[in-house]
Amino acid sequence: CEPHSDNYSVKTNTNKKDTVEMTTDNTARTNCFYVAKLYLDGKVASDLTGRFPTTSFDGNKYIMILYSDDANGILAQPVKNRSEQELVDAIKVLHTRINHANLPLRFHIMDNECPAGLKRYLNEQNIQYQLVPPYYHRQNPAERAIQTFKAHLISGIASANPNFPLYL
Repeated sequence: CEPHSDNYSVKTNTNKKDTVEMTTDNTARTNCFYVAKLYLDGKVASDLTGRFPTTSFDGNKYIMILYSDDANGILAQPVKNRSEQELVDAIKVLHTRINHANLPLRFHIMDNECPAGLKRYLNEQNIQYQLVPPYYHRQNPAERAIQTFKAHLISGIASANPNFPLYL
């Protein structure tokens, strides 16, 4: 790694090889960078938010949150109710969004209230899953993602016009 051009000079030796004489300035800028392989483990976690106080214009009452560990991203999908088919459809949409980003899906962490249809879907897609034990929310990374998402959503709603409708 070579320091910025203002901090070194080139001198020629008698054996026709260039040598670099460095200054001892520790604040010198450098053009160094680090490259490393990044292994994607395909881990995602999902959970439902609590019921919202108002129903949306489309009839949605919940939001399914999916946290992708590889992308370090939070994805959200509105859900009308907690029925098995609605949850499976929401996970399919979120998985499609992850696949479009060319991220692998290998391991899914979810709440212990997972319907059988969702387990069937994950088995068909060859995605391993882990159910978080009851009352042990710290094990599910989606719980923290829900807190972050809600804070972002509330700040967006709070900054809107007071006459802005809440039933998006």
